[in-house]
Amino acid sequence: MQALLVGVMRLVATSLAATCLHSPPAWSPDGQWLAYTTAAGGVTPLRPGWLIPGMDGADGSGTPREPGSRPGAAARRFRIWATEKATGASVLIEDSTDPLTAPTWGGDGHSLCYGRLVVPLAGGPHLAGRPRAANLEIIIREALDRKRVVATIPGLDPAGLSPGSIAEIRLAWSPDGQHLAVPLPAPSRGVAILLPEQGRVVRTIPAAGCPAWSPDGSRLAYLTSAEKRVQSRSLQLLGRDLAAGSPVIDVAEPCGAPAWSSDGQSILIPGRQFAIRGSGLVMLQVSLESRASATLLPLGAPYPGVLEASMDRSQEQVVFTADSPGQVSSLVFGELRGGKVFKKFHPVDVDRRLGAPALHPDGQVVAVRLQTGDDSALPLLCDLISEDVTLLAPDESSRSEWMASLTAAAGSILRSALASRPARPGPAQSRPTLLPVPGEIAEQNAAHSRLRRLAKIGRGLLDRPPGAASDPPGDVPSEEPTDELRLFFDYLRGDHAAAEADLDAIEARAKSPANRLLLLALRAQVLLARGEKARAKSVVDYLAAAAGRVRRVEETPAGPVVTDLEDSGGEAWARYLAERVDAAPSKELEAQAEGEDTLDLRMPHLLDEIPAGLIDAGPGLPRPGRARGFVDPPVPGFDPRNVPPPAPRPGGIPRPGAPVRLLIPGGTE
Repeated sequence: MQALLVGVMRLVATSLAATCLHSPPAWSPDGQWLAYTTAAGGVTPLRPGWLIPGMDGADGSGTPREPGSRPGAAARRFRIWATEKATGASVLIEDSTDPLTAPTWGGDGHSLCYGRLVVPLAGGPHLAGRPRAANLEIIIREALDRKRVVATIPGLDPAGLSPGSIAEIRLAWSPDGQHLAVPLPAPSRGVAILLPEQGRVVRTIPAAGCPAWSPDGSRLAYLTSAEKRVQSRSLQLLGRDLAAGSPVIDVAEPCGAPAWSSDGQSILIPGRQFAIRGSGLVMLQVSLESRASATLLPLGAPYPGVLEASMDRSQEQVVFTADSPGQVSSLVFGELRGGKVFKKFHPVDVDRRLGAPALHPDGQVVAVRLQTGDDSALPLLCDLISEDVTLLAPDESSRSEWMASLTAAAGSILRSALASRPARPGPAQSRPTLLPVPGEIAEQNAAHSRLRRLAKIGRGLLDRPPGAASDPPGDVPSEEPTDELRLFFDYLRGDHAAAEADLDAIEARAKSPANRLLLLALRAQVLLARGEKARAKSVVDYLAAAAGRVRRVEETPAGPVVTDLEDSGGEAWARYLAERVDAAPSKELEAQAEGEDTLDLRMPHLLDEIPAGLIDAGPGLPRPGRARGFVDPPVPGFDPRNVPPPAPRPGGIPRPGAPVRLLIPGGTE
């Protein structure tokens, strides 16, 4: 029974982690705090020696991988954090081994509401070897030391939970705090309306989702399956009496969650109208009085996926994401009133999926989740104007997950860019690290700018001290390879002076001769990147001479066995580096080219032609000539008195200004 429950919990955790990408963060009403859910342990952390596998103590377990590698599900913990926007300080709201829903703020901005899925422990009656049904506990946190379970929704089948059934759940709390609308996970799919003060479910709407209360709390909008159309959703409205809902409009799938206008007279929803075939995704405004819809903003081409939109407090700005397999995710930032799309961009890298945007109440900053693994996603803050990114890492686990994800993304780009180069025997197998040799990836290559972007973001997180004070009790600190991460990010972002200092720190820990040769090969790359061709050539010449001299001697029953250490940084790599060094321009040629590029070809100023002696002569200066404002310098051998006068004009040519007579044959003047 215990093993069965462990398997069920692994399934639950996997389903949750696979859809953390769509677990929406929530801004407090005043915009000072951001609350969100994390699933710790989603990615294997990096270990010392991950950058150079042959280094001392490297076990290879922390080598950057593609997203998807993670430890066992039993090791995962689910947490809810609240991060202050101004300072970046984080407060732990909930720490649980059970999956948690997304948090929701109360109208007063001082309380949070969320759900926790609880699977009963082994023991007690069960049917056909199946575990007990799971319970969804609804919790209200009013202070760090005060929380209460206001209701429990029983009868959920943990084995039947579909992807997104827990992490995507976001409770809708009415503005007056009297009602809670709780989306139920599959297969029970529906919306339960309960009274939190009484802990009683008063109404359950089957096959419904995405509930949203009106500004006055008197009506509830939600989506359900359309009866007369396939692949469509019906927007319906529930009144104060909580009677049967009335349909408003049918929207083609995919569509996002509805949101009320500030005056409560219309509903905004991202999607596509049936009336316009082949139309793209738009932000629709549906009038509740006329049931007519109008297009406010075009959002992009229609393709299947998960659509999510978020607006600011004044409902003037909107951000939108569409997550679809095989499509590049991006943030669409636009203005609703003017119907303009300001920009469409990816805040980190196009290979990473985006989801669950949450626009700050005042606009300009958006919180959005980024894929950190096939089964994990973490939130970040992005300034929509400058596109500056701040990774949210409230604890050491999330910090390690960010580092593993960024290095994996950069490693994927590097492998793809280096694989596109002409194949050469030797260097691909003997390359000591993934760091490219200068010139291997051209600056015009898109991979170059992508790597710089990732390195800038990763280095920014390294510069921020770990939030050790907010780490939950019982967490085991992991040994972060800080020096290697600094070297990796500094080299890729082009700060080669800092990369050389990082390499010095790593080299101080190297013990064996083989490790020193590996680091020397890397130092040659750094020196070449800094433009110090002579020093780089000296290092490469030494590597070529020392290749094959480092051997490992093993005692075996048959006698000693000697093995040359040519795994990486060996003779083949030294020859390749020598070719790259010879092909690189020297400093002298660069300086000469720079000097030619900076020649001043402008006409000299006339004052620059005056001899200094004339200016210093003072009273001896001759009179200015031709009133040009400067003194004509004397010309050797030239005497104005000996200049001959101009020759007389030939006869018949009138003087300038003299009257001219026209002689007309056969007539008069």
